[in-house]
Amino acid sequence: MFCNISISFSLSPIQVIHMFRIAQEALTNCVKYANAKNIFLSLSLSGTNELFLSIKDDGIGMQNI
Repeated sequence: MFCNISISFSLSPIQVIHMFRIAQEALTNCVKYANAKNIFLSLSLSGTNELFLSIKDDGIGMQNI
């Protein structure tokens, strides 16, 4: 499902790169290590202008040590 919402919020170019790289690494890990078939990515903005990136997958998870 795709949703197009316009929000008045800005990040610096460096912050954009950081968010992109964090998401990129997390998605890579979901595929490479968790063998995930479905990945759910959510980006949200709180009322206090905090940006939240959430990534969930249906992969194998981590072993308990």
